Amino acid sequence: MKNILLLVSYFPPDNHVGAWRWARLTKKLADKGYKIHVVSINNKNKDYGIKKIKGVHEVQRIKNPYRRSIRHLYSRYKSSFSYTRKTEVSGNNLNKPPSKRKYEELTNLGKIRRFISLLIDFPDFSWSSSIYYFKEGSRIIERNQIDIIIGSHPYVSCIKAANELSLKYKIPWIADLRDGWSGNLFTPYSDFRLLFSLLKRKEEKLLKGSSKVVTINSKLAKVINCDESKIEIISNSFEGMMNKYVEDLSYKKDTKLKKNFLEILFSGGVKSDHNFYPLLRAIKKFRDMKGDHIRFHYYGKRFDFLDSYGKSIKLDPDTLIDHGYVNISEVNQAINEIDVLVIFGWLGKHNDTYQTGKVFDYINSLKPIIAIDNDTSALAETINSCRAGFVSTKEDEILKYLIEAYEKNNFHNDFVSKLNIDAINSFSVENTSNQYDLILKKLIKL
Repeated sequence: MKNILLLVSYFPPDNHVGAWRWARLTKKLADKGYKIHVVSINNKNKDYGIKKIKGVHEVQRIKNPYRRSIRHLYSRYKSSFSYTRKTEVSGNNLNKPPSKRKYEELTNLGKIRRFISLLIDFPDFSWSSSIYYFKEGSRIIERNQIDIIIGSHPYVSCIKAANELSLKYKIPWIADLRDGWSGNLFTPYSDFRLLFSLLKRKEEKLLKGSSKVVTINSKLAKVINCDESKIEIISNSFEGMMNKYVEDLSYKKDTKLKKNFLEILFSGGVKSDHNFYPLLRAIKKFRDMKGDHIRFHYYGKRFDFLDSYGKSIKLDPDTLIDHGYVNISEVNQAINEIDVLVIFGWLGKHNDTYQTGKVFDYINSLKPIIAIDNDTSALAETINSCRAGFVSTKEDEILKYLIEAYEKNNFHNDFVSKLNIDAINSFSVENTSNQYDLILKKLIKL
């Protein structure tokens, strides 16, 4: 039995993509002879139906790790007001990529304040919290024979602590970058050339100490500042293996010429940076052409973004149905009853590198996916390789797909018959855990 120390920001029962990745991997790695010791944050999330995970020996939680971060404290202060009221969104400016995070709208004094706050927190708001990961990690290492350390992003505090623990205890470590650092869509440091240049140097210096850098797709790998020879690509994944024949996956032929309603669904949460705008415009055109025969079911936080934009384009409010932030089992049940699933890509710099883990659960459901994203993105590559749906940012193309899903007899059977099962299975947790196992064996020298 070999021991892994995992430093991660989110871990079950957290309902977060970063938590799902390790919830799946740890169970499979346990079958391969690993015992996992976890240090994570007390995110105060409810248990969303995820039971105790096989192979996890212990989970140490850090309370209030970001107490030293100026930007985090200010963000919490602002959010305590902004979440108590509806967000009013202007329909005139919603198509502009918010890559600068409203930097241009700041006064000169505001820009100076932002520069100072970023400088104080440099190179990341989570940086100072690495001390808590280091302390908890040290306790675990001194009680157990740890063979390897994995620092999983987000946030970089985990990676910093993994590097420091490696230096102190002479244990190899892996940087697991589910998101980019300097190549992150949301980094505010890109607003300041000097700070951004220093940030990339800091990233390169920190990752230089790692034994391997694992990331989830080739596009993200290109924006990571480290030795290319260290990079290994291990995707997010879905549980299980698609081992049925395609003929067995289809529903019985639909004898109706068309459905009463086309039901589409999104689960997760949106931000203003999500590119949901073309979909809502396409839905508006669908209603104008076909009448009241479409419903968009929303499961997640910040429905107000969609609601506000829907109102700005005069979309009938009955079309958008807000189910709120519910447990996973309820979402999965809804997915089984839905016609088409929706994923939103991102606007702004490095948007093509993002590949939400949600896509694999969608693919595993055998339901068609509409991804509102560029056809050059990592998300598009995944969907297209699996032949699991349709990718576009053009509202007329999206409208055409919606009409086809609504009107075409036997639409679902045709979709299933074209699925690339081999490509889908390459994203199973069985496959990704095998990839991780190979890396671990090389570093631990089993």
